[in-house]
Amino acid sequence: MIIDLAQYPGFELFSQEDRIQLRSFLNQVGFETGAYVILDQTKNHIFPPAMTIKVADCQRSIALNFCCATPEETHNSIHKLERLRLVIELATKLLQEKHVPTRRAE
Repeated sequence: MIIDLAQYPGFELFSQEDRIQLRSFLNQVGFETGAYVILDQTKNHIFPPAMTIKVADCQRSIALNFCCATPEETHNSIHKLERLRLVIELATKLLQEKHVPTRRAE
């Protein structure tokens, strides 16, 4: 798969024969730089195909693993990613409703 980074501004791509890694800082310029996200996908003959997403916010970090060794595991990993996408969309909407002023009809 070829990744068009023009569609993903702010991401850096690091590619090796058996590994693809995308990295990006999460904070805007002027905020602490310790927050980042890394998508790491490995394909080799020693370990089953897998993807890891690491999210860090200064001193705290989590790593989410998505196994792709079988069609069932791949399907489950896609389901997990879709659930995460929905949670992020919901959190974004809640913050926007609470903290972003809206124009009042005059």
